[in-house]
This record gives sequence, structure tokens and C-alpha cells, in this order.
Amino acid sequence: MNWGDSHTETIIGHPSSLQHIYPDNNTTPYTISATAYVADGAASAPATTSVTVNNVAPTFDVTSSDAFGDNGQFFLSLHHNDPGNDTLTWHIDWGDSSPSQTVTEDSEYVLHDYDADNGPYSISVTANDEDNSVAYPAGELSSDGIRVHKLAVYELPRSGKPEELLAKYRIDAAAIVSKVRSLI
Repeated sequence: MNWGDSHTETIIGHPSSLQHIYPDNNTTPYTISATAYVADGAASAPATTSVTVNNVAPTFDVTSSDAFGDNGQFFLSLHHNDPGNDTLTWHIDWGDSSPSQTVTEDSEYVLHDYDADNGPYSISVTANDEDNSVAYPAGELSSDGIRVHKLAVYELPRSGKPEELLAKYRIDAAAIVSKVRSLI
């Protein structure tokens, strides 16, 4: 198997499917070719197909302080993982009528001062990568320490079996269990 990106692989047996991970954002199609060999060494003619890899949505980890600090100070930690190594811009709506805040890189501490006597506040975090104008919902939090987790598909699925698509977009039962376990 030649995956068209300088990676080759020898497959033994008759798997029903194969998986290969490409970097995203390559507008030039990859040409995949496969040749079958029988026990006596005879080879088939190569079978080929092409694949174009578009932008892959990033994943996010947004955490917060458990309570207000001195004088109503509150912080968020913003981290992401993106197979395409895209540059991410974070947008924070602090939920207190203050102007939204833009952060241009992951950060361990993004600080905000609240009037602690008037909480809780609903905080909304979105993120954009440079490939498109889609705002990915990265997290919904509350200043009283409650974290809301959303499961969503951020792009139009192409094709696949329902269980494969649920797993691909991390909204299957295993992903839900994994997220719950990470929280307790």
C-alpha cells in the first residue's frame, strides 16, 4: 500500500478496512495505490484512488478556577490540539457585559476581574483557526465552577457507517464515557 504521502505499508491478510492519518490542509490530492500479491509472488495491476484532505476541526481543553480569587479574580486555561498545527484565536465572552477578550495563543492563565457579589456568570469560549471563519464552540463555563460540555459535529460528514461517524467526531458512547471519567 502506498498512501501517496511517502508512507508505504505492507498489509497481510484481508482486512475489511484500513486507516491512515494525513495532515490537514493539503489542496493537492494524495494518490493512493495498492497492489495485491498471491502466494506464488504474482502481482495484480495497481489499483489507485485519490483523496484530498481538508481542514480538520481542532479539539479543545478549557478549564477554569474553581472559585473567585481575591477581589473577584477568575482565570481560564485554554489549550487545543489540531492535527494541522493551525494557529488558533480564542474569543472569550466573560458574561458580565465587559468587552469580549481575544487571545491569540494557548494560555495557562487568562485572568478576568468580576464583581464577585453578583455572580454566577456564564462564560462562553469560541475559537477560530486561520483556515476558515467557523467559530468552534470550545467551552461553556460558569464562574461558580460548573462546566458544561457540548458534543457536536463541526463539519459536514462525507460518508460512513453511523458508528464510524460517531467515533470520528468523538460523540459515541466511548467518547462520552471517556469525558465523564476525565471529570471525576
